[in-house]
Amino acid sequence: MFEYTTTSSLIVVLVVLLLTWMYFNIRRPPGMPPGPTPYPVIGHLHILMEKQPAETFKELSKDYGPVFSLKVGRYWAVVLNNYESVQEALLTKLNDFSGRPHSFMTDLLSDNGKDIAAAQPTQTWKFHRKLAHLAIRDYATKELETLLIEIRPKIKDVVEQKAGAPFNPKEVITLVVYNIVASMCFGKQ
Repeated sequence: MFEYTTTSSLIVVLVVLLLTWMYFNIRRPPGMPPGPTPYPVIGHLHILMEKQPAETFKELSKDYGPVFSLKVGRYWAVVLNNYESVQEALLTKLNDFSGRPHSFMTDLLSDNGKDIAAAQPTQTWKFHRKLAHLAIRDYATKELETLLIEIRPKIKDVVEQKAGAPFNPKEVITLVVYNIVASMCFGKQ
């Protein structure tokens, strides 16, 4: 009798803990826009995998409006599904939408979020971004023009070889981009 009571009590406690965890897992945080109810653990991944995301977002915007929220894994995401809401987010409420989510892999690969791509938008991040932007712009105005002048005859030769017959320029353009990137990174094509 004692073992039966202990076992049943343990099961009841586990079920209550599981239900509590599920409730907090699917509960929408305060201030989040409306959206469909997520599944525990996976969130809305099942919805996003059914069709192309653009089609899914269009259908969800009919039910929840142009701004709605989805849970992707353990993170909540706000979806902006029309021009006006995107413009408002990027121009009017810039600071509200400029953060980055924390994850183990991001912290591991970016030295705890200290690089330009994964860092939170602080004054240091803004300074680093400005320096990187200036360096890239300076390089692009001087070195990139020289690279393009060097590659131009090669592109002309390839296009002339294909002359008279239709061809897909994707391969040529891809090789040109790879050559430019290789020249920028390694100093040779």
